[in-house]
Amino acid sequence: MLGAVRARLTYANVVASLALFLALGGIGWAATTLPKNSVGSAQIKPNSVSDTDLKELAIPSVVSYGSNPVQVADGDGEKTVIKRSVKTRRLSNQLIYGQVAVKNDGEAPVVVKLRGDENGEPEPHVATQSVAPGDTETVPLSLLCKGMRPGVNTYIIQVSVGKGSVTVTDRSLIATAFPS
Repeated sequence: MLGAVRARLTYANVVASLALFLALGGIGWAATTLPKNSVGSAQIKPNSVSDTDLKELAIPSVVSYGSNPVQVADGDGEKTVIKRSVKTRRLSNQLIYGQVAVKNDGEAPVVVKLRGDENGEPEPHVATQSVAPGDTETVPLSLLCKGMRPGVNTYIIQVSVGKGSVTVTDRSLIATAFPS
């Protein structure tokens, strides 16, 4: 019996077994020593993770426009102040959150609208709020769109002025897709 073991005991088998035990020991050390979620962007080298390495829908798509002001006047109709598209390859739910800071210098209420456009179909999802004349307000808007078909879905925030002018600043729009 001992002869059979010695016959199979080659240099390659010893090195392979040693490498296996060292690798398992390192994994065991990392699993017991490192705290949960301790590996982050500081530990990842630039350009080492690509889109193909990430599971679809794993990371929200975020757009944030700075605080450069946009003027909207009563002759502009509905003016788009921010726009974002989300592309998905499968049926998904999408959560959209938008926020704009509006200073209404006009004489009539201002309507702020977050609109969703599913694969080119006009306005299947809409959320609106208004800002009274003379007010300065941060307007939050959100939509939960269930069962969105695969393709490109576009979300925009529009501001429409009844009479006078409005200054829009601090615009942001976050669109996150997750499996339905």
